[in-house]
Amino acid sequence: MTSSVSEIITLRPLKQSDAEFLYNNVTDPDVIKQLRRLPDPYNLEHAYEFIALAGREALTGESGHFGVEVNGTGNLAGVIGALFSGNEVKQAEIGYWFAKREWGKGYASEAVRLMIEYLRSKKEIATVIARVFENNPASARVLIKNGFNKQGLSADQYCNVLNNSAVEEYKLILNPE
Repeated sequence: MTSSVSEIITLRPLKQSDAEFLYNNVTDPDVIKQLRRLPDPYNLEHAYEFIALAGREALTGESGHFGVEVNGTGNLAGVIGALFSGNEVKQAEIGYWFAKREWGKGYASEAVRLMIEYLRSKKEIATVIARVFENNPASARVLIKNGFNKQGLSADQYCNVLNNSAVEEYKLILNPE
């Protein structure tokens, strides 16, 4: 996918010029405490490395990570991505985060909707999962609004020293076999 557009946002490939946005926003304590996987401490070089990795993995088909740009502004609101796993890529796991100033504006719900459309077009993807800390009800609502069903506590717990909450798993069936 080169980009995907809705009325309010565009999912587009990440660019090296996005690194400062990533660094400045992902290091916000209210954002970082909801992320399961992140170097600690996180620095600007990590942001550049992530963008380069996202570009390489997009070429190999291992993942798809996109900047969420607010239409008409040229500004990023956040990042959304999908990791593909399973034999012949049967499952995708999505994750997303948004700058704190963008919370509550509907960008996350719309970004997840666009990501689902993208994943649905990949006929080999049968299911999509997402994992959120149980003390993040806003993210859980985004998933439920987009058709995900709560599966329970995830067997894959991730350490985040800022958030010792349990991780819940959500699942969406895209293309039943």
